[in-house]
Amino acid sequence: MSHNDTDNELPTPYDSDSSAGAQDPNGARSYRPFNRGNKLKRTLEQPAVVPTKPTLWTVHHIDEEFEFAQLGKRRAIMRKGKRRREEDNPYADINIDELWSMPSTPAEAAELPAVVHTLRSRSLKILSQTAMTLVEREQEFNKTMSRFAQMLQSDDPLFQNIDIGDTLPPEFLEDLQGDLQEVVSRSNEFVKRIGDTRDKLMQAHVQKKVIAKQLLPSERKKQAATAPPPPLRGEGYARRTAGN
Repeated sequence: MSHNDTDNELPTPYDSDSSAGAQDPNGARSYRPFNRGNKLKRTLEQPAVVPTKPTLWTVHHIDEEFEFAQLGKRRAIMRKGKRRREEDNPYADINIDELWSMPSTPAEAAELPAVVHTLRSRSLKILSQTAMTLVEREQEFNKTMSRFAQMLQSDDPLFQNIDIGDTLPPEFLEDLQGDLQEVVSRSNEFVKRIGDTRDKLMQAHVQKKVIAKQLLPSERKKQAATAPPPPLRGEGYARRTAGN
């Protein structure tokens, strides 16, 4: 081989992994670009696994078959067939039949958690108190608007010396009085409807309390009902009582 042939030959790159195993068909690893495509290619060539963290490298082997399921507008990976573990099902401990079953007797109703929670809840009373607060606030607003309307009509005894008609145009004053009357009328209607709603809420709350006392007696009443009767007094006590 001549000197020129030796100069034309390219040097063989050193492969640091050549001693560890077979030669890589894609060339030396030291001279190969490790971009995302190569990483995905190597990952696809490996056995299928389920990673435990967001990474391209595999961790555990898959021992189940998966499939894509359509959940609304999105797709999800789910196991094929029946679930292998009951703890994977978030609704495993929920008895739907028990939740939707209607009690046939008052004793059964007292055993249902949903009925017990409803009877012991104070939601109706809180709603009635909120309705009362709304009524009080609206009444204060109604009183202010009514006095303003009386002042415009010169009917307020505290503002007899003020004539609004001298400072405002008649057309504007007429429109303002009409708008005030409409505001006062709507405020009165709001107070009436909220008051009726509060009355119905209080009526339902009282009826619920009566049912709760019958189905869910307090612990003190339960103890009094199950306690043994007091011992009878002796004959000596009866003679002393008769002598007195």
